[in-house]
Amino acid sequence: MKEKREAKLKKFIDDVTRACGTGFFSYTINLDDTITPLRNLSLFCNRLLAITEDIFRDVPMNKLRILDLGSYEGVNSIPFAQRGAHVVSVEGREINFTKMKFAKEFLSLKKLEVIHADVRTVTKEKYGEFDLVFACGIMYHLDAQSVFTVTKNIFEMTKTVAIIDTHIALAIADSHIHNGKAYSGIPHKEFEPDASEYAKKFSLANALDNNQSFWFTKISWLNLLKSFGWNTVYENFLPHVEGEKSYYDRATFVAVKNPKGKAFFHVPAQIDYLSEQIGQRVSTYQDQSSIPGDNGIIVR
Repeated sequence: MKEKREAKLKKFIDDVTRACGTGFFSYTINLDDTITPLRNLSLFCNRLLAITEDIFRDVPMNKLRILDLGSYEGVNSIPFAQRGAHVVSVEGREINFTKMKFAKEFLSLKKLEVIHADVRTVTKEKYGEFDLVFACGIMYHLDAQSVFTVTKNIFEMTKTVAIIDTHIALAIADSHIHNGKAYSGIPHKEFEPDASEYAKKFSLANALDNNQSFWFTKISWLNLLKSFGWNTVYENFLPHVEGEKSYYDRATFVAVKNPKGKAFFHVPAQIDYLSEQIGQRVSTYQDQSSIPGDNGIIVR
């Protein structure tokens, strides 16, 4: 029996490598006929699973319809489909898409729908609505205007919550205008200007075709999410993801959609747009001292 499983796995890996020119980059293939993400990616999937179970605690996994944008080799799509969710997995790079098709067949994942498409073209009109949308490791590969477009589309497709995991800018070098508001951050090089189509095809963890992307600051991300209609946005810290403590330019935003579609009545309009803090002197609670006096507490 063990020899049979090993032979089946070897054939699977050989078939993938022959079809794609490379094996799975983000997975190890186990002898129990499952595909398990490498350690750091597996820990991030645990984060997504924990958030999902927190928000949908009374909803069985097999009742959830999930959209995974820029799904790479299915690193999040496959584990959720293995748990029974109906997952629509969208990947723009053909090699990664082909690997997912092989994995879907190998693991008999009938509720995993694998789509070869550019995330910039994914809309509610084409694919409908989803209980949960993942945009993890994709937004920082887009140029600024594409981020605006994709974020709007995500809002329209989301019924309950969208999870956006992205690099963020820790400095301000440029800004882009959307609907009369400025959103700041830094440009990021994806490819050299003279990069060949071959190089772009086999750069499996880069942008699809744009030479430059744009990383927004955290404040700009919050302003952008608010502008499209999200009124509640959390940042997730636990479960911890291995390696996170070594850098500070990444965030996992959990954007929960108000089912009534309205802003809370007690939110003043003047605080809809947050001010950037990078490069400015920002007051903190520790800057103040409280002194008891005859007329109460004096705060300096």
